[in-house]
Amino acid sequence: MNPKLLTCLLLLSVLIAGCATQSPDQRIAREKELFESYASDVQQSIRAGKVEVGFTEDMVRMAMGNPDRIVNRITEETNERVFIYTRSRPSFSFGIGGSRGGGRTGVGTGVGVSTGGNTEETHRVIFRDGAVYAVEEMS
Repeated sequence: MNPKLLTCLLLLSVLIAGCATQSPDQRIAREKELFESYASDVQQSIRAGKVEVGFTEDMVRMAMGNPDRIVNRITEETNERVFIYTRSRPSFSFGIGGSRGGGRTGVGTGVGVSTGGNTEETHRVIFRDGAVYAVEEMS
């Protein structure tokens, strides 16, 4: 495969992956009135994309976006709601194939690029009674 074409495909996949998420500023603009009702220290954390203990679900969504998964954890002591955030890394594949038959031989190659390749958890935000109780950051 042409190296220039391969480079273009790789760059395109990175751009597509980067455009898929919104920044806190974009989410704030959508919910400007709600954002302005928060205390200044809460606004500062949201702008920075940070979540603090005591935040509501709306505050967390504004700071970090919608979670990739939501888990409801019910125990004897409490009910918890867990927002799980993940990150996808591009995956690449390369293949070579060949065939022979009928007096002819064929060879082919292929390259695959995916923006949804390897997924890993980055954050878990745990709510109790409608407020953030704990934040787990994976390293």
